[in-house]
Amino acid sequence: MIPMKFGCHVSIKAGYLAAAKHAESIQASAFQYFPKNPRSLSLKNYDPEDAY
Repeated sequence: MIPMKFGCHVSIKAGYLAAAKHAESIQASAFQYFPKNPRSLSLKNYDPEDAY
């Protein structure tokens, strides 16, 4: 039997680094976020310091 894997979408409201830290805190080996709401035309401001 192959084990089922579950994932989650992670909010970037607090920034990209915070999203990665949140994923790590719930022991995720991967996470997904959407930089743009598909229902809007605006993108979240990008902070280069947050993406190191």
